[in-house]
Amino acid sequence: MLVKNVCHEFESSMLVQNSTSYPVIFANVARPDSIVGLLSSHMDLVKKCTIFDIEEILMKKKDHWILVLDEMDLLFKSDTTASSDLLYTLFKWSSSANYSFTLVGIANSVQFQENNLPRLGEAGMGAIPDKVVFAPYNTNAICKIIESRAPGIFHDAALKMIGAKISTTSGDARQALQIAETAIINRLDSMSEEAKSVCDDTVLVNFLNIRSTIQSMNGQDVGQKINSLPSTSRLLLCVIVALSIENPGAEIYFAQLQNRCREACTSGLMDNIGISQYQDSMSQLRDSGLLNTTTTGNNTNLRQLRFQLKGPHEGFQDEMRAYLISNNFHRNLSPWLKEQYGL
Repeated sequence: MLVKNVCHEFESSMLVQNSTSYPVIFANVARPDSIVGLLSSHMDLVKKCTIFDIEEILMKKKDHWILVLDEMDLLFKSDTTASSDLLYTLFKWSSSANYSFTLVGIANSVQFQENNLPRLGEAGMGAIPDKVVFAPYNTNAICKIIESRAPGIFHDAALKMIGAKISTTSGDARQALQIAETAIINRLDSMSEEAKSVCDDTVLVNFLNIRSTIQSMNGQDVGQKINSLPSTSRLLLCVIVALSIENPGAEIYFAQLQNRCREACTSGLMDNIGISQYQDSMSQLRDSGLLNTTTTGNNTNLRQLRFQLKGPHEGFQDEMRAYLISNNFHRNLSPWLKEQYGL
């Protein structure tokens, strides 16, 4: 809704110049035919008009039409061929002086054009557009957004939990608001009517409520497995998860783990770990179904071990972040670990 409101404000601020007006059309749709319908509706054309009818209007140059197309990514979740054909046409109009038209496209992916419209720049396909990249929301910004929507509802630790999770994954404020809304609904559902009547001046959602909400939204039992581990194995997993965040999907070598663990020892997160402790902890993580491990050469040589998390790192990241915060370990994290966990 924010983008739509900005479009309305922009249109109302535009002055008519040389008898030319600048109507702004906002679109957030998942089907290419919906865009054609929206354009024809604003141009007062018949419902069943074609893209060629719209093209004729733009070539007359009576008005200069501005189309703001939000979340263009959605178009490629349905009919990719029709979507690319339409977008190539829109970009062609926007980059040619023959048409009184400007396209402003908004996408979640920085590589949207390269991945979906690789022929831009070729003759007749439209020019490569100017690109403006906005940085994703960081932890503090996400916390402020949630607090502005629901002031006084969330405990500080709960806000930081949401902010850290989203800022280190998508940076999408909408996902943060979805977690916040779900947490409020779950909390209210768990309360008696009497408790609800006296909660006006108290914090409603705490850290544990957010942790539970994220676990249920992930639909994973990773938390139970992690909670059953000894402390040394949990802290070792903390480092392994951070390595997986840094290089998603890549195999981790024992030397990488050992180097990062030395940093964790220096920062005070854990004590020095001997080879036998590494062997025991890695066996526990593998037997708990949290790691896949492979070796090259001698199976007893720990230094030849390679391993990966069993499953997407996001679920592990949420659980380990919650573990670090709830036990105040986040105060002893190395700068590298703080960066990976958004703390």
